[in-house]
Amino acid sequence: MTKRILIVEDDQSLRKGLIDALTDHGYEIQHADNGEDGLQIAFESKPSLIVLDLLMPKMSGEQMLTKLREDEWGAQVPVIILSNVTTEEEMLKNLNQVRKDGMLNDYLVKSDTSIELLLQLVKQRLA
Repeated sequence: MTKRILIVEDDQSLRKGLIDALTDHGYEIQHADNGEDGLQIAFESKPSLIVLDLLMPKMSGEQMLTKLREDEWGAQVPVIILSNVTTEEEMLKNLNQVRKDGMLNDYLVKSDTSIELLLQLVKQRLA
């Protein structure tokens, strides 16, 4: 069975690069360019994993993740946060705010992350 991944990222070129790379590795991809649409798609399609930016229009990734984690299904889905928020204090704040039932999200900094590293983490989370 093909694993479905939801990418919620407002940067069009990064979103397209992620879609292309993950599709090339056999994943079914859905995407949104803001947290509001991302949340709706997540609840409708229940993807196997979500790649989520934090700084987005309409609804931030942090708000989306908080709402997601309030749902029984959403509390269990693996989320990889991919953001440019780089200060340790901000990362810890974001990680701690979106924790629920011991579910800790992966946190990658865009400028320090290659597509290969992201693919490796996706494979680990979906194994």
